[in-house]
Amino acid sequence: MRSRWSRWLDVAEQETSRMSEEASYNAGRQAAMDRPAARERREPREGATSQSARRGVGDEPPAT
Repeated sequence: MRSRWSRWLDVAEQETSRMSEEASYNAGRQAAMDRPAARERREPREGATSQSARRGVGDEPPAT
């Protein structure tokens, strides 16, 4: 009888741990998905150049 309880408690502990890990993962994932992207909201700084302006566009030589 004691070994049956021991196994039952072991299984319950494993399931509880798994559920906790899954809940933590889902909460972190949801928080990351809900957070607005910083780059989309930020406006360019004054005097900042884009990467395409530094390397040139198409056949044009890079800006100097």
